[in-house]
Amino acid sequence: MDHEPEIDALGRAAQLALRVLRWLFALLGLLAIAGAVFTVCYPVPVYSDDVPPLPTLVAHQTAFVCLGLPLVLPVGFTLGRGWRHALALGAALWFLPMLLPGDPVYGFGVRMFATLVAIAVLAVWRTLIGLTNPTKAAARPWPGA
Repeated sequence: MDHEPEIDALGRAAQLALRVLRWLFALLGLLAIAGAVFTVCYPVPVYSDDVPPLPTLVAHQTAFVCLGLPLVLPVGFTLGRGWRHALALGAALWFLPMLLPGDPVYGFGVRMFATLVAIAVLAVWRTLIGLTNPTKAAARPWPGA
């Protein structure tokens, strides 16, 4: 199907912008994970010389890992062929910190919400990238399937 040259140029520009946006998401996810690891390895005193215990730090920083990990993993893996592995990893990150003594009461909800936000961002991105390339989008019912 032939389009007008302007439509093709706008489609290429939209795809380029979406690819740059994906790299930005991956970078932000990597920064979230690196910040969580750095905070656990090098804790900063909250009040004067009071450094929280390690289990408390790990329980609190797991939310950032839950946010960053789906953004770092490939979209085709997370929403496509590896969704079972991603779900198992997410469940481990949601439930295991509940065993730590420093996990707050609302920690489980925060971790699940962080993962939901990251997955929703990827699902919207995947849908938009599929809409900018109609030949590939028509070949599969769901992007990443």
